[in-house]
Amino acid sequence: MSSEPGCMALDLANDLAGLLAQALRENRTRFGADTLRAFDLGCFPWHGYLELSFLTTDEPGLRNDRSPFTSVADWRFYDFVPGWPAARHIAAAMQREWLASKDRKATADACFRECAQALRSETVGAALALYSRAPDFVLLVVNSDDPNSVNYCTVA
Repeated sequence: MSSEPGCMALDLANDLAGLLAQALRENRTRFGADTLRAFDLGCFPWHGYLELSFLTTDEPGLRNDRSPFTSVADWRFYDFVPGWPAARHIAAAMQREWLASKDRKATADACFRECAQALRSETVGAALALYSRAPDFVLLVVNSDDPNSVNYCTVA
């Protein structure tokens, strides 16, 4: 996050990638029969919280006239590692940055970018290769407080 204005030098992406890969490997058997359509890393620096959620191809109640990604909390595997204990220190570091920042929007943006970098890493990619994924599988990191948020996994 050091490239963002007003942020202390934090480089959390590598640590976060390792923890993501670990969580994916540890939870693999829970999702053996499911084909994944999306993996969302919920990032809430204002709350000091990170959450992992999967959307499967057979989610009940998804409608064709709206994006299935607009309501992650409705996904069957929303926050599948509640409180994600292994990553609490990273979530807490992000919250400290956000609370101390003079430009909280830029700091939150930096946190989302760190999460996206971790999610797009080779380490996480190797762990995700253990799962059955749909052809249209996507990685998601969005600002849940912004209904027009970009997916940070798709921007440089």
